[in-house]
Amino acid sequence: MLLTRNLKHLRTKPVLAAGVKVITSDEFLCALLTDRRQGVVESFTRAADSKKNPPMAPAELAKKIATAGAPRFAERVRPHLAR
Repeated sequence: MLLTRNLKHLRTKPVLAAGVKVITSDEFLCALLTDRRQGVVESFTRAADSKKNPPMAPAELAKKIATAGAPRFAERVRPHLAR
């Protein structure tokens, strides 16, 4: 599996013929959330809680993840985060 934003140049016939799945980080994170929601939400919350300089709430981290290239994941994880 190859995670990239550059699907145009990496999702090519030779790469796919080699059995490599090429997806975006957003697709990967959405699939992970679907398959292992509790673990992803717990890990996401721990990651936000570990931010000390500056401190960051899980909802803030979701916003940053959205602007960094995983908007669908951020939208899907947000309802599962503690408020």
